[in-house]
Amino acid sequence: MDGYNKVFFHMSSQGIRTGWGDLVRACDAAGIPVSVMSVGGEGIGDIVAQWDAGSTVPHVPVFRPNGNDVPPYGANIETAAPEWWAWMKSQFSKEIYRYHDRIVIKHGNELDKNQSDWLGQFFTRVAKLAMSDPDGPFITAPFGFSAGEPEQADWITPGMKEYLYLAHSFPYYVYICLHEYSLDASNIFADSPYNVGRFLMLFSICDELGLRRPNIVLHEVGWELGDIPDTPTAMAQLNSLAELYAYYPEIKGAGIWTTQPYNNTGIEKKVSALIPLVKEMTLNNRYPVGETVPPEPKHKVVVYKLAQEHTREQWQEIADIAHDDYKRTQTASHNDAETMYLEGNEESYIVVIDPELASQQHAIQYFAERGYMYQTKYIFTEPPTQPETFKYSVWPTVEHRITQYFGEHPENYNKYGFPGHEGIDLAAPLGSAIYAPEGGVVIKVSDKTSSGNLSNYGQHVIIDHENGYYTTLGHLRYDTLVQVGDRVDASQIIGYSGNTGNSYGAHLHLTLKKDGYVHPGWECCPGYKDPLPHLQSAQIPPGQGELIYLVPYLRPADLRGRLYEVETKIDGVSHGQQRHQSQRDADSSIFYHTKGGDGPSHPAEWEQLDIQDGHIRRYIDTSMGGGRYYTLTKQGTDEPFVDWLLTSMRINQVFVSYPLVTIHNKDTCNMVSGPDATTDYLKLARKHDTFECYNGIILQDVIEIHWSKSPTFERVEEKYFYSKDPRAEGLVGWGSLVSGKVARVSELHDPGQRPDNFRETGCFS
Repeated sequence: MDGYNKVFFHMSSQGIRTGWGDLVRACDAAGIPVSVMSVGGEGIGDIVAQWDAGSTVPHVPVFRPNGNDVPPYGANIETAAPEWWAWMKSQFSKEIYRYHDRIVIKHGNELDKNQSDWLGQFFTRVAKLAMSDPDGPFITAPFGFSAGEPEQADWITPGMKEYLYLAHSFPYYVYICLHEYSLDASNIFADSPYNVGRFLMLFSICDELGLRRPNIVLHEVGWELGDIPDTPTAMAQLNSLAELYAYYPEIKGAGIWTTQPYNNTGIEKKVSALIPLVKEMTLNNRYPVGETVPPEPKHKVVVYKLAQEHTREQWQEIADIAHDDYKRTQTASHNDAETMYLEGNEESYIVVIDPELASQQHAIQYFAERGYMYQTKYIFTEPPTQPETFKYSVWPTVEHRITQYFGEHPENYNKYGFPGHEGIDLAAPLGSAIYAPEGGVVIKVSDKTSSGNLSNYGQHVIIDHENGYYTTLGHLRYDTLVQVGDRVDASQIIGYSGNTGNSYGAHLHLTLKKDGYVHPGWECCPGYKDPLPHLQSAQIPPGQGELIYLVPYLRPADLRGRLYEVETKIDGVSHGQQRHQSQRDADSSIFYHTKGGDGPSHPAEWEQLDIQDGHIRRYIDTSMGGGRYYTLTKQGTDEPFVDWLLTSMRINQVFVSYPLVTIHNKDTCNMVSGPDATTDYLKLARKHDTFECYNGIILQDVIEIHWSKSPTFERVEEKYFYSKDPRAEGLVGWGSLVSGKVARVSELHDPGQRPDNFRETGCFS
C-alpha cells in the first residue's frame, strides 16, 4: 500500500505563507490529505475553503489557541477541566464549530512531564467534555511534550494510562500531540529515535498494554529552533522523514518549525521557501505504509480488595472465597488493586470487602475519584440496615405503559432458571429515547454476557446506583450514548429503543437488582426485585402529554394546499420572499414542500417526503442552492427515504435519524460529495395554538420541530414550524441560530389567486 507525505508546516499569523494556498488546492485536487499545525487558526482557512466547496479529502488542520495554554497543575480536576474547556471554546472560530469533527484541537504546549499522572487524569476529563459537548463532538490532542520528552515511565502513570485507555476506546476523537526536534541544524535524524521518531516509544508501550496505538499529530518537527540545513539537504531529509511518518497510519500530520519569526533568526524565510518544494514532493512521491498493529486482547480482571483491619485468619478465609469465585486475585493495597484493574478490559472491576471499614472507605474514595468500577461485598461485617427508601425519579420511556409485569409467564422463563419474568417490559417505540430512571455510574455497556456469549438482553446498559441497587436497561439499539465509567443523572438519555437480543418487537426491558435481597419465592435467584413499586412516584420523562399526530401538519389535506409567501430575514434585514405550497401525489404516499417558482415557466424547488410504517421519511431535497441537490438514504443499504420523524410524538419526545447524505450536481447528477453517514436528533419541541408570522399574520395550530446534532439539544441547529391551518399547510417557518436566518409566512393567497407551483424536473426527478 502506498501512502502520502504528511510533513507540512507550522504557522501563525506573523508568519510567511506564500504558496500555501496553492499547495492545499493542488493536493486537494489530487485527493491527498494536507495537515497544518496552526497557532490561532493561521493556514486552516485554505483547508476550510476546500471543504466548503464540497471536498471530502480528510485534511488534518490542528488548532492551537493564542495565549497561555498551560493547565493549572495539581488543581481539582472536576472544577479545573470544565474551566479549561470553556476557555478553549472561547478561542474557537465559526469554522471550528462548523467542522468540529475534522479540526484537531491541541491542548497545552511543552507541558511538564513530571506532572504526567495529573495531566493524564486532567485531559481524560477534558476529552470526555469535548466528546459530549453540545456543539461537538470535538477532537482532543493534548500534551505537546518537548523534544526528547517524556520518559517511558511518564507514559505508564495511572493517570496517563487512563488517557491511553480513552484513546483506545475513542480513536477518532482522542489524539496525542507531540514535538520532535533533532536539536542538530545539519541532520534531522541526529540521535533518532530518541529525538525525531520518539513516538515509537509510545507505540511500544501501547503494544505492551494491549492498547490500540493512538492517533498522533506532531505540532512541531524540525532541526533546531533557529536554523535548518541548506535547501537541497533539507528536502532530502524531509523526504526521508515523510517516508518514516507515512509508514505509521496513526501519524496524522506534522508541521515543520517554522514559517513564523523566531528570535530574529530568520528561520521563517528559510522554511517558507520550502512550501512549493514540499508541494511537489507531496504530489510526486509515494511511500510504503505498514499495517495497523491490532491490540492484544485484554481479559476481564476482578480484584478482591482486602482491608488493613482484616486479621491474618480473615485474609486466609477471603483467599479461599476468592479461589472458589473463579480464582480471583486479592490484595490489601489499593495501589496494587489499581494496577491490576487497569490491566484489564472494560468489564473489569474491584470488589471492596467489608466496605464500612476505615481503610476500605479510603480506598472507595480513591477509586470513585478516578472513575474505577468497583463493587462491595460484606463478609465479616454486616451491611448497614437502611429503610426501603430507593425510588426511581424518572420513568425511563416516553410512553407510560407496562407490557409485561414482573414474574409473569413462567413458562417462558423457566428455561433460563427464573420462576417468571425477571423484570418489567415498558412500551418504547423503535428509536425513541431511553432515560436513566435514577442517577449512578455506568458499569456495563454491551450485548455480551460476562462469559463473552451474546446476551438475551441484547445491547444493554447497567447502572450502579451506589446504594446496593443496580438497574439493567435492555434491548437497546447499538448507538448507546454512554460508556463504562460515565456518571449519569436521572432523566439523562442513555440510548434508544431497539429490538436487540431475545426480543420480539421494540420495547425496553428493565431489571432491578439489590445486593443481598431475595424476592419471595425466588430463592433460586437472589438479588432480583420487582421494579414497579420503585417506579410508582417516577415522573413521566420529557415526552409529555397525549400523542400528537404529525402528518396533517406536514402533508396537505388535498392534493394541493394553498399558496403562501415566506419571507427570510437575517438579523432583522429582509432577504426577499418566495412562494410555498404543499403538494401530494394522488397514487402514492409521497408528498412535497415546494419553494419558490412562479407558474410553469419558473418551476419550484422541493423537498420530497412520504409516510410509511409509522414514520415520516425524507429523500430528495433540491432546495439547498448552488446548483446542487442532496439525497437522504438509509445507512447500511443506501435505500431511498430515511426515517426522519415518528408519525405520532409527544412534546419533547426525541427521534434519532441516521441518514446517508449525498450531494449531487443538478445539471449532471454527478456526485459532488458523500455518501456521508451522520446522526440527526429531532424533537417535537412545542405545539402552538397560535403562531405569529410577519405582517400581522396569525396562523392556527402549528408544531415546532428542533434539529440538533447532540442528544442533549443544548445547541439547536435549526427550528422548523409546520402548520395544518388550511390557509398555509406545511412548512411555514424556520430559524437558525448558526446563520441568524429567521423565515416566517409573510403573505397569504386566496384559492385560485395564483397558479399552482410546478416542481422543477431533471435527472433527479
